[in-house]
Amino acid sequence: MLQGIALHAGVQTSVTLALCDGPTVIEQHGVIARLDELRVQRADRGVAVVDPTGRLRVDLIEHLMAAVGALGLERGVHISIEGPEAPLLDGGAKQLALGLRSTGARPCAPTRRIARRARFEVAGASFELEPSDRILLHVAVEYDHPLIQEKTAAWHGDAVDFVERIAAARTYGFLSEAQALRATARARGANTHDVIVLCDDGTSISDPLPLPDECVRHKLLDLIGDLTLGGGLPIGTIRALRPGHRATHEMLALAQQQGVFAPTPAIESEPCA
Repeated sequence: MLQGIALHAGVQTSVTLALCDGPTVIEQHGVIARLDELRVQRADRGVAVVDPTGRLRVDLIEHLMAAVGALGLERGVHISIEGPEAPLLDGGAKQLALGLRSTGARPCAPTRRIARRARFEVAGASFELEPSDRILLHVAVEYDHPLIQEKTAAWHGDAVDFVERIAAARTYGFLSEAQALRATARARGANTHDVIVLCDDGTSISDPLPLPDECVRHKLLDLIGDLTLGGGLPIGTIRALRPGHRATHEMLALAQQQGVFAPTPAIESEPCA
């Protein structure tokens, strides 16, 4: 069991990870749902999902989903959430990834691929998708802050690389936005150790200070989580400029409607490694 303060609700929550047969599921209040049954209810400053009945609702699920997707564990894990949202823990997905790996669940191959080239401009972000024989995600940000020195990050679909290089990147935000967030019942559990807090004067009140590429690595982590939640990581290349949760989910809906994704033929014979 992993326990900690919820970033938005500000209360103690926990996640329990266990091996199971069949698809990975999430349980809350005795309600169990598969990942493909979850619907995004909100995607501002984090992602909240609900099941078809509306009885299961989990906030801040994106870090957990990033770990699930990067490790290829869309099958074989029972995830039990106690509380309104997944705990913040280390501010990233490192503890979650290690916990998932300790279940012994077998990684599965991606179930979909990018079938054709496409470009989307949504909610201030741009996405370029193209077919490839492997996963490649590339993220670029455009912040004007001296502590965000690196503006690009990439991931080639390797689970070990995710755990060692990406998963520990902490979530981040700007001090100038904190009061407005708390007024809308968000970020009530934020702290300056597990959250990178950036100041308008070019400094940060976080300890430790962010690494030069930590913010863009976290943006990459978020993209992995959103793709996992939005149907699974596809084989292919995605280049994202200024992505955010809402923009990514809007892009995925459009891409699905326009037939950009197709099933991966290999899954018909042997989906799990």
